[in-house]
Amino acid sequence: SLDLKKIEDSTIDRLTATFVGSLEVLDILDQCLSEGLLMDEDVGRIGALVKDGKSKDAVRDFLSHVKRSSPGYLEKLYVILINSKSSFLAEPLAKEYCEQLKTNNKPIPSVFEKP
Repeated sequence: SLDLKKIEDSTIDRLTATFVGSLEVLDILDQCLSEGLLMDEDVGRIGALVKDGKSKDAVRDFLSHVKRSSPGYLEKLYVILINSKSSFLAEPLAKEYCEQLKTNNKPIPSVFEKP
C-alpha cells in the first residue's frame, strides 16, 4: 500500500497545478496568505511568476513553501479551492484522493467528508 505522504504529495502537486492554471490564482494566493500557508514575499514572488506566464516555476515555488509550512496544508488548500471559482477543478481530485486513502486503508480527513 502507498504511504500517506506519497498520496498527499501527488494530490497537492495536482491541486497546485490545477489552480495555477486557473484565472483567479492571485485571489487564491491571497487566501493562502490569510490561512498562513504562505508569507507576503512568497505571494509576491509567485504572483509575479504567474503574471509572467511562468506557471511551471510558480507551481514549483508554491509547492516548496506550502509543503514545509504546516501540517494539514492539503486540507487547507482544498478548502480554499473548494470555496473558489475553481471548485469544479478541485472536486474530482478530492474524490480521487479519498479513493486512494480508502484503498490504502487510511483515514479520510473530515474536510473531505461530504455533508
